[in-house]
Amino acid sequence: MKALVKIAPIVVIIACAASLFFAFRLSGQKKGLQEDLASKTSELDQTRAKLGQTQSELATTAGQLKQTQNDLAAAKAVCGEENPHLASLTILCSTLLTADATITLR
Repeated sequence: MKALVKIAPIVVIIACAASLFFAFRLSGQKKGLQEDLASKTSELDQTRAKLGQTQSELATTAGQLKQTQNDLAAAKAVCGEENPHLASLTILCSTLLTADATITLR
């Protein structure tokens, strides 16, 4: 019993020292994890911004695709081919011929 009384304070001191050591180690790990969290949060914000830009570009591109498909359909209706330049020339020539015919009749 006397030996236990002499050893008990030493065990308490060692336990306190160990708990301080582990508390210090945990605070270091906590700081590192908080820095990682801040970094990951920043990356997440950047990725969300890029996602928004990409969605905007996708919507714009989809609109352009739809307009191009409409233009090709209109060109095919005018000249039978999906060539908008040929369709424009066909309309221009048709307009000129109509104007020429009108002038000739006068």
